[in-house]
Amino acid sequence: MVQMTQELEWQKWRRQESNILGESIAWAARIFKTTDVEIEKSRHYGTALLAHSIECARAIRLCMSNGLPGPAFSLARVQYEGALRGHIIIHEIDLEELNDFLRRIQHYQKNKHLRQPPPMIEIDGKTKKWKCGGARTKTRWRLLQCEIAKLFMGSVGNLGLIHDLTHSGMTHALQMLDEDGYIGPRYSEMNQTLLLSFADKAAMFATMTWPGAEQKYSREIEQRVERVSQLRSIWKPHIEAPTD
Repeated sequence: MVQMTQELEWQKWRRQESNILGESIAWAARIFKTTDVEIEKSRHYGTALLAHSIECARAIRLCMSNGLPGPAFSLARVQYEGALRGHIIIHEIDLEELNDFLRRIQHYQKNKHLRQPPPMIEIDGKTKKWKCGGARTKTRWRLLQCEIAKLFMGSVGNLGLIHDLTHSGMTHALQMLDEDGYIGPRYSEMNQTLLLSFADKAAMFATMTWPGAEQKYSREIEQRVERVSQLRSIWKPHIEAPTD
């Protein structure tokens, strides 16, 4: 009975997080349209990634609203890294290094027949730096990597889990198959709530990263963060402690 009551409470909080994420997506679209700050042409590749990250947030919400939590979990890393890579391109990478990287991208596009892997902006989890081809640049690391790992309690800090979720690993199989062989999504209401909460944080990060947004909307951002934090303070004490 207690467990059923808890599940009902988490269902309510999940719906609340879905509404919050919906607000953030609409808010991002408005800010992207109304904030016009001139930046170098090559840095617009970063704004394109921010827009892609918000599209992933929208897809996560749509999946969750239609009873498809598995694909939603698979998109969490894609959304997060799109926002963070966009931030790096706009705010962190030296312009000369960025242009050199883009030249190599163009070379790759013209020579796909050579079957070489495309240049990438990659993460070095040990040093918390990014490398753009051969160039390394420090990042402010606003969102901790372990945020995604928290989506499944008991696995905090397990970055291998993030990879598994993104690439349809055994974590999904364990959540889709019960002891009697029944196949269907069994992701807990708590974890679905945490996913929506994370997607909202990543969407907010992408929005604040947009050129000029943090300066133009600083007060609005501050008020929204405070309001959302108050709403989340209701369910946060109920999160199960990690078991590992």
